[in-house]
Amino acid sequence: MRFILGLILLSLFACGKPCYWTHDTIRSHHKDYSKIVYNPRDPIHGIELELVSAEEHLKGYLNIHACPLPLHPDQSKSIVVKIEIDGQTTTYEAFRLEGGQRVLLPDDLLNTLVNSLSNDINVTVILPGYRSQILAEGFMEHFKHVQHPFFMENPFHLPF
Repeated sequence: MRFILGLILLSLFACGKPCYWTHDTIRSHHKDYSKIVYNPRDPIHGIELELVSAEEHLKGYLNIHACPLPLHPDQSKSIVVKIEIDGQTTTYEAFRLEGGQRVLLPDDLLNTLVNSLSNDINVTVILPGYRSQILAEGFMEHFKHVQHPFFMENPFHLPF
């Protein structure tokens, strides 16, 4: 009995710090996609960041899992996204997808997020009614799977 209890305690504490980043490959008949996801500490009230790569294209999405984001007052599909990096707040306009729980990031915001996280800088993302800090720790380990997901790496670095 003590042995089993010891194994349970060891497994609980051996995991170390949690990593909120995950990556996955999605295969279809036409293309292969790779994606990495930042799972927020609060899955209900947090904001999930999803980066999807197909061929050379990278798309970014913010996902929420609770109440839909409100429509813009003029009923357009745009929504205001704010990001805080090193105490500086920048505002962007993004595309709110049907259903109100997914936002397509514009390229300039996506580039800012990737550059900041690549340089180990944490980012806070703010949507109406939601706010999440995205930790840079572990980002590059998972992002490398999205950068060149469809080419076999040459371990010998030989010329082609």
